[in-house]
Amino acid sequence: MNIRSAEKKDLALVAHVAKTSYEDAFGEYFNFKDELEAEIQENRSEKYFESVLGKDDILVAEVDEKIIGYLQFGEPSSDIQRVLVDDIQLKRLYILASFHNRGIGSKLIDS
Repeated sequence: MNIRSAEKKDLALVAHVAKTSYEDAFGEYFNFKDELEAEIQENRSEKYFESVLGKDDILVAEVDEKIIGYLQFGEPSSDIQRVLVDDIQLKRLYILASFHNRGIGSKLIDS
C-alpha cells in the first residue's frame, strides 16, 4: 500500500471513493434518490474536490496503483467553537468497503 498527497489528476478517483463509500454507509437513510444524488454532487463530486484541493490536504491510499481510500484534513471549520492556533480538523476518512478492516484508515491518520 502507498500513501501520498492527492494531485489534481486523482480527483475523479477520489470522488468515486467518496461517492461509493457514502452510498454504502448512508444511502439507505435517504428517502429519495435525488436527495442522495444532491448530497453527493454538492459534497463528494470531482467539482467539490477541485474546490478544496489546495485549501485542505488530501491523502490517498493506493493498492496496486488504484486509489482505495482518502483522508481530508485542514483548518477547522468556522462552526467549531474553540480552536487553538495549530489545530487541524479531520474532515473525511473514506475507505472502499472491500478494503475495510486492514488498518488503512489508521495508516492514513498516522501519515
